[in-house]
Amino acid sequence: MIFLYTHMQVKPDQERAFLEVSNSILQKVRKEEGNIMCDFLKSTEQEYTYKVVGIWKDAEAYKAHFPREELQEDHDKVLTLLSSPMKAEVFSGDSVELE
Repeated sequence: MIFLYTHMQVKPDQERAFLEVSNSILQKVRKEEGNIMCDFLKSTEQEYTYKVVGIWKDAEAYKAHFPREELQEDHDKVLTLLSSPMKAEVFSGDSVELE
Protein backbone atom coordinates (compact mmCIF):
# COMPACT_ATOMS: atom_id res chain seq x y z
CA MET A 1 0.00 0.00 0.00
CA ILE A 2 1.02 3.59 -0.57
CA PHE A 3 0.31 6.21 2.09
CA LEU A 4 0.22 9.96 1.40
CA TYR A 5 0.51 12.52 4.20
CA THR A 6 0.30 16.18 3.22
CA HIS A 7 0.51 19.28 5.42
CA MET A 8 -1.08 22.56 4.27
CA GLN A 9 -1.27 26.00 5.87
CA VAL A 10 -4.20 27.92 4.39
CA LYS A 11 -4.40 31.71 4.07
CA PRO A 12 -6.91 32.83 6.74
CA ASP A 13 -9.07 34.73 4.27
CA GLN A 14 -9.11 31.77 1.85
CA GLU A 15 -10.30 28.98 4.13
CA ARG A 16 -13.82 28.81 2.66
CA ALA A 17 -12.48 28.63 -0.92
CA PHE A 18 -9.95 26.01 0.19
CA LEU A 19 -12.69 23.83 1.66
CA GLU A 20 -14.79 24.06 -1.50
CA VAL A 21 -11.89 23.04 -3.75
CA SER A 22 -10.77 20.35 -1.30
CA ASN A 23 -14.23 18.77 -1.30
CA SER A 24 -14.14 18.69 -5.10
CA ILE A 25 -10.76 16.95 -4.99
CA LEU A 26 -11.94 14.44 -2.38
CA GLN A 27 -14.93 13.38 -4.45
CA LYS A 28 -12.73 12.76 -7.49
CA VAL A 29 -9.93 10.96 -5.65
CA ARG A 30 -12.30 8.66 -3.77
CA LYS A 31 -13.62 7.42 -7.13
CA GLU A 32 -10.15 6.49 -8.41
CA GLU A 33 -9.50 2.83 -8.99
CA GLY A 34 -7.11 1.66 -6.31
CA ASN A 35 -7.82 4.46 -3.84
CA ILE A 36 -8.63 2.94 -0.47
CA MET A 37 -9.31 6.20 1.36
CA CYS A 38 -8.61 9.91 1.26
CA ASP A 39 -9.53 12.53 3.88
CA PHE A 40 -8.77 16.16 4.69
CA LEU A 41 -8.29 16.74 8.41
CA LYS A 42 -8.31 20.10 10.21
CA SER A 43 -5.79 20.60 13.00
CA THR A 44 -7.26 21.23 16.44
CA GLU A 45 -4.01 22.90 17.55
CA GLN A 46 -3.01 25.15 14.64
CA GLU A 47 -5.44 27.52 12.97
CA TYR A 48 -5.90 27.20 9.21
CA THR A 49 -3.82 24.01 9.14
CA TYR A 50 -5.02 20.95 7.25
CA LYS A 51 -3.66 17.48 6.60
CA VAL A 52 -4.45 15.09 3.79
CA VAL A 53 -4.24 11.38 4.44
CA GLY A 54 -4.59 9.08 1.46
CA ILE A 55 -4.08 5.37 0.91
CA TRP A 56 -3.76 3.59 -2.44
CA LYS A 57 -3.65 -0.18 -2.94
CA ASP A 58 -0.25 -0.08 -4.70
CA ALA A 59 2.34 2.13 -6.41
CA GLU A 60 0.63 1.83 -9.80
CA ALA A 61 -2.67 3.14 -8.43
CA TYR A 62 -0.87 6.00 -6.69
CA LYS A 63 1.10 6.95 -9.82
CA ALA A 64 -2.14 7.00 -11.84
CA HIS A 65 -3.50 9.57 -9.37
CA PHE A 66 -1.18 12.42 -10.40
CA PRO A 67 -1.32 12.90 -14.15
CA ARG A 68 -5.12 13.18 -14.14
CA GLU A 69 -6.12 16.39 -15.90
CA GLU A 70 -9.37 16.66 -13.97
CA LEU A 71 -7.41 17.03 -10.71
CA GLN A 72 -4.75 19.40 -12.01
CA GLU A 73 -6.96 22.52 -12.10
CA ASP A 74 -8.17 21.94 -8.54
CA HIS A 75 -4.63 21.19 -7.34
CA ASP A 76 -3.33 24.40 -8.91
CA LYS A 77 -6.16 26.34 -7.25
CA VAL A 78 -5.31 24.88 -3.84
CA LEU A 79 -1.71 26.05 -4.20
CA THR A 80 -2.90 29.67 -4.61
CA LEU A 81 -4.85 29.41 -1.33
CA LEU A 82 -1.90 28.35 0.83
CA SER A 83 0.23 30.68 2.94
CA SER A 84 3.29 28.43 2.65
CA PRO A 85 4.42 25.59 0.38
CA MET A 86 2.58 22.30 0.66
CA LYS A 87 4.61 19.56 2.37
CA ALA A 88 3.92 16.00 1.22
CA GLU A 89 5.38 12.68 2.29
CA VAL A 90 4.72 9.31 0.66
CA PHE A 91 5.28 5.99 2.40
CA SER A 92 5.05 2.36 1.36
CA GLY A 93 3.84 -0.27 3.78
CA ASP A 94 1.57 -3.15 4.57
CA SER A 95 -1.59 -3.37 6.60
CA VAL A 96 -1.09 -4.95 10.01
CA GLU A 97 -3.84 -6.62 12.01
CA LEU A 98 -3.52 -6.01 15.73
CA GLU A 99 -4.77 -8.57 18.18
